Amino acid sequence: MAYDMAPGTHPFVIDGTVQFSMTIDGRVQRFRISQEALEDHFGDDNAQAPDLLDAFWRGGGGLWMLPLRKLV
Repeated sequence: MAYDMAPGTHPFVIDGTVQFSMTIDGRVQRFRISQEALEDHFGDDNAQAPDLLDAFWRGGGGLWMLPLRKLV
């Protein structure tokens, strides 16, 4: 399975979720990671949008793999 962040897109936060797009085997898929999931993963309660994006980038490939597991 080939995957990467979708070209020309960047993660963003809406209503407490980090939303992002990935290209998986040539098809663009959209994903969301909740604030609760990021807080559970990083232990940062009441994180705001910039903190959520920081947590997303800190998690890197590990976080990207979570939605990919649902596809296989």
